[in-house]
Amino acid sequence: MKGALENEAVGSVISEFGNIDELLNELAIEKPVPKKTVRTVSKQEAMDWLDRKRRSGLMVAFGVFLNHFRCGCGRRHEYNGSMGVWEI
Repeated sequence: MKGALENEAVGSVISEFGNIDELLNELAIEKPVPKKTVRTVSKQEAMDWLDRKRRSGLMVAFGVFLNHFRCGCGRRHEYNGSMGVWEI
């Protein structure tokens, strides 16, 4: 397409070939099929992973407990309306 703008030329080429499947058929190229890979693990690896998950869950729970304890969230707070402050 002589004298056409770049966008017009690209549009012309796309409309000529249609979609990618038609172009692959025209050039006799097979569409690549993605390979599915499955990772296998041993029983020991699976048990180790489960143990790490259990331990990390317990550590998170303990951290939440310590934070709750440190903040004093278990203590009773009362609002003193006259002074506009919370009293412990």
